[in-house]
Amino acid sequence: MILTEKHFYNIHPDKLIFYICNMTNNINNNYVYELLSNENHSILFYSFDSLNTDVANCPCCLIYKIQKKDNKLNVFIMFLATAYKFRKYGYASIFLNEFSNFILDKYNALHNINIILDSVETSVCFYEKLGFKWIDTNEYHSELGIEDEYEHFILVNQLKN
Repeated sequence: MILTEKHFYNIHPDKLIFYICNMTNNINNNYVYELLSNENHSILFYSFDSLNTDVANCPCCLIYKIQKKDNKLNVFIMFLATAYKFRKYGYASIFLNEFSNFILDKYNALHNINIILDSVETSVCFYEKLGFKWIDTNEYHSELGIEDEYEHFILVNQLKN
């Protein structure tokens, strides 16, 4: 089950940042704070079931933003993490599939829907198994906040209604 802001609106932002940063060892608190401070970004958590709405016990978290142009929708995943103790159980795969369905349900009137993300090299194969395709372009760098000269792996999953 996907938990939206309505499930955790009463959690203090500092505590939310703490939960998110504890999912991964190599994330900067300031980076997460900047993501959550942007009014165009939305946050979702994955819960095991509808009874568990405690984000402290959720295995995965995702921060995204939407860009609409004409009849096209780009969904940029700005951050995706699975808590260490929940890795290798398939929760991220389930979450990304549910996220895709969530986007399709919410924006079903649009015909061109792309989910776009910047991946570390070690995760490219994981995303490709879920239908993402690696693209060699700088087109999405500004939307993803990419400013450095390091190689980035931009992947796109084109959703079908």
